[in-house]
Amino acid sequence: MIKLTIRPGVKNKNRFLVFSGEEYLFSISRYTYRRLGTPEEIAVDSVEEFQRECIFPEQYGYCLDLLSRRGYSSRELQNKLADRGVPDAVIEEIINRLTEEKLICDEEFTKDFVRSRQLYHKQGYYKIRQDLLKKGISLSRDEYNEEAEREVLKELVKKLSDTQTEPKKIISRLMRKGFRYGEIAACLRELEFSGEEEVYEEFNYDES
Repeated sequence: MIKLTIRPGVKNKNRFLVFSGEEYLFSISRYTYRRLGTPEEIAVDSVEEFQRECIFPEQYGYCLDLLSRRGYSSRELQNKLADRGVPDAVIEEIINRLTEEKLICDEEFTKDFVRSRQLYHKQGYYKIRQDLLKKGISLSRDEYNEEAEREVLKELVKKLSDTQTEPKKIISRLMRKGFRYGEIAACLRELEFSGEEEVYEEFNYDES
């Protein structure tokens, strides 16, 4: 058996510090400390297993709290848990549990994210793909709703053309929102704008 001591945190009174001798191992919440019976010492067979038993419920609950506010990709949650110092094995177990319980699903998250960005933010493929990559998700054209993008683009071009007379400014603004140069220019031509041939691509979006 391995003897561990548990001491109150100095800076955070809601955390308790677990030591092996004078070596600090990890911290636990006040809730976990009470669940253990508020001991000052405890004997365990395995430090790693004891740590998992303490940390898993805390961090799983933390993830549930995050998910109650908005959707997260699995990579986002992994990063948040890693930032909290959660061991890799526990992170993997939490992500697997959340996935099995259908509380996270990267495929559904991607669909909702794309739909929201198109509908409310009026963004194009390249901006959406860029932001998804930051969340650990790769978006391909095959997974993307091209028809919905065309409708959004037409709406934006019409709105901007009513207030803006320079095609170059319209194209630059829409390319910043993630739309392709060629499709913007085509929409402008449909509205009988001229001068778009003088505009050059100022944003190096990858067409793949």
